[in-house]
This record gives sequence, structure tokens and C-alpha cells, in this order.
Amino acid sequence: DYVSAKYLTGIISNAVVLVILVLLRSAFYSNTNDLIAYASFLLIIGTVFMSINLPIVFKFGSAKGRIVNFVLIAVICVFILLAAKFSTSSLGLVLNVISGKYNVPLYLGVIGALLLLAASWLISIAVYNKKEK
Repeated sequence: DYVSAKYLTGIISNAVVLVILVLLRSAFYSNTNDLIAYASFLLIIGTVFMSINLPIVFKFGSAKGRIVNFVLIAVICVFILLAAKFSTSSLGLVLNVISGKYNVPLYLGVIGALLLLAASWLISIAVYNKKEK
């Protein structure tokens, strides 16, 4: 199936990039908690981006999908910048999660990202099958 091939390619690509970046980071930092937090954060970002990107591409095609993704990423960036500007406590929380001070939310984020990926995969299959008919 075409959709499954795209998702598997994305998963493999994310895994390769994740391993390379963790290996590079481990050359400079030996703290295991930092590496686990870093790897978890990278996994969340890659999985969420793929989960949002692929259904949009299957729905609108690659050209229009790129435009929709660009607008979506711009909106997310503006939201993050506004949240950081108006709330230093939420920015501090994000930095603490990234730095590994709060590991529990990070692991919940990994589970949430993987559930989002599964839902995205099913949505993409439905969108692709509907488009093929």
C-alpha cells in the first residue's frame, strides 16, 4: 500500500536521524538522562511533524500540501513566540522538559506522539482510498 510505504519510509528516516543525532550528542554529553530526554524530544518532534504532514499531502497533493504545511508551521511558530512572550513560566516549563528535569511529561509526550502517528496513518489511508475512488 502506498500510504503505508510513505509512513514506513518516514519512520525509518526519523529513526536514522534520531540515532545519528543521539550519537553526536553523546560524544559531547555523557549524562544518560539528558540523552534520553533529547532522544525523546526529537522523537516527539519528528513523529508529530510526520503525523501532521502526511495526511495533508495525501488530501491536497504535494504542491498544495506544502503550502498548507508552511502556513500550519508558521501559525505554530507564532503561537510559540506569543506564548513565550506573554508567559515566562510556560517557556520555563518547556525548557525544563527539554533539559530533562521533568521526564514524566516527556514520556507521556512520546506515547501521545505515537498514538497521533497511528491515528494519522489511519486517516491517511481513508483519505487516499477516498481520493482513489
